[in-house]
Amino acid sequence: MLRCKLLRDKDFWPGQILKVTHPFIFDHDGTRGVTDAVYLVSARRSALGESAIWYELMRMDLGRQALIAPSGRISSYANGGGSGPFVLTMLTATDYGHEQFVLGDDIRLLNSDFTVDQAGPFTIVDVTANTLTVDIDIPGGASSGQWVTLRDYDEALASSVGRHNWAWIADANSNLGAANDDAFTWVQI
Repeated sequence: MLRCKLLRDKDFWPGQILKVTHPFIFDHDGTRGVTDAVYLVSARRSALGESAIWYELMRMDLGRQALIAPSGRISSYANGGGSGPFVLTMLTATDYGHEQFVLGDDIRLLNSDFTVDQAGPFTIVDVTANTLTVDIDIPGGASSGQWVTLRDYDEALASSVGRHNWAWIADANSNLGAANDDAFTWVQI
């Protein structure tokens, strides 16, 4: 996080993206000076009578950015009489994030208590509105209230589209999966 005080002739608002060049700002590797570093304006504060505005900027170009993996709550399942299409209809509440699933994602089903019900793999072959169509029938079907999530890191390694775009839980050594892939390093300042 970079906090800076700028004269009022610079007028930025939260949500704007800025490129910053300055010889005294520390870069991510500890060296002094940045050129065209990409920052997101995350806060703006000013006080009456002051000739400057305080900004808080968050660095955005330091490698991979992770998102919370999509999930969806099932409202119904249809298997097309056993021959397909195999369609999961998702609840449309906006806080679930099922709209982030894409073709090729491997998914699994979780019970309402988040224990694994069906590990799959079930591969998404179509996404429309609030429905996900998978490649094979789900043994025993799917129930209203169950959850759809991406498979775990090792299982999704070769098949889930954009797997590095999602946040995964690392082990105690900050590694991901059996291959010990490097995880993100989070530092609280």
